[in-house]
Amino acid sequence: MIACDIHDYIEITCLYRIRVALTLKNGQVLDGIGTTTKTESMPSELNNPGLKRELLCFMLTHTPSGTMGRDESVEVDLMDILSMEALEENRHFSRIEF
Repeated sequence: MIACDIHDYIEITCLYRIRVALTLKNGQVLDGIGTTTKTESMPSELNNPGLKRELLCFMLTHTPSGTMGRDESVEVDLMDILSMEALEENRHFSRIEF
């Protein structure tokens, strides 16, 4: 579970449609705009009934290969995010470490 103040920054990116670069724990970097968050049940094979995970619905502006995304949306588990950096000037944040 992520800290409440970190979660607030996720919500800010969605509310104001701030373009960000998400660096994931596996080293992948995603460039895009958060649209909303959602929760979903953990896969049943993990044998943890009732556990949920929180996802960021993220519209890619550039794919990992560097080409422009064409309304490609991905869901990113918040627990997989290492950092989030604003790619456009805003008054809320520049870089957040998770």
